[in-house]
Amino acid sequence: MASVSELYDVGWEEMRDKLRKWREDNCRNSEQIVDVGEELIGEHGSKLGDDIWIIYEQVMIAALDCSRDDLALTCLRELRKQFPDSHRVKRLSGMRLESLER
Repeated sequence: MASVSELYDVGWEEMRDKLRKWREDNCRNSEQIVDVGEELIGEHGSKLGDDIWIIYEQVMIAALDCSRDDLALTCLRELRKQFPDSHRVKRLSGMRLESLER
């Protein structure tokens, strides 16, 4: 299967900017966010600087909407490592547990 960047002939900057626009516009297009975000994190994460953290959060929430617990857990683990005492990360952890019906 072709990647998002190949399908739409976009680079990582355009993918990052698209996620930012969706965040700013409060778009809840979870499947697209998962597709773009998973590729962006997996293949270009080191280029994102501090933007990586808000992208992890955005992708995690979208992954929960799409029942992609594997991706949600990956994002949550990275956020926990970076922000171990964050109330925001604890809220995300609660959202994951709620999605798992625990």
